[in-house]
Amino acid sequence: DVDKIIKICLDVFFRGKTIGGKAAGTVGKQFAKAATLIRTNANFDDVIKELKIIDIPNTEFQSIIKTGTFKNRNPKHLLKTLERFYDSAPTTESKGTISTVTLEHILPQKIEYEKNGVTIKTDWLNKESKSYVSKEDHENIVDRIGNLTLLHKLTNSELQNLSFEDKKKKYANETLDITKELSDTEFWNAKKILERCEAISYHAIDLW
Repeated sequence: DVDKIIKICLDVFFRGKTIGGKAAGTVGKQFAKAATLIRTNANFDDVIKELKIIDIPNTEFQSIIKTGTFKNRNPKHLLKTLERFYDSAPTTESKGTISTVTLEHILPQKIEYEKNGVTIKTDWLNKESKSYVSKEDHENIVDRIGNLTLLHKLTNSELQNLSFEDKKKKYANETLDITKELSDTEFWNAKKILERCEAISYHAIDLW
């Protein structure tokens, strides 16, 4: 029962608070009620019922992951959980190193920048490229979960504003499946990001 309750606590906190944005006071109140029931040897189902109040419906959970931004929604936790679950070679080494990963924006946070007083436009703004992304689309999708992945062997400074062609060559050397698989993707644009958002939203329902 303890193991089950711990998992439910983690799941409803992630779904209700991290993703659903429920107030910290509401979450704390329900955890306190559940703790009181445990101390009084209440029925297991009654404890779970109190914890479930923190939760949000599957449809809402999936919709937020599919369409929401992840600036303040702990994307590393979501992506690390996906990596652990879908790891094709779950060795002790690969599981151990995942705690030290960094977050990577596949489509960079900046697709144009100032250098020595000159505006530099990256290849992402090249309309001839399959990985072209307009400034408007960039603003709307850069922080979506579908545009985020994890780095273990690489660092953000190595990649920064590289084109997707150059990035995916480096992704091929990553040990993390969630990133390595991106090296097989032909191009990266708004449509690809939204497709990955949707795919991750379905995986999330399986995991939480």
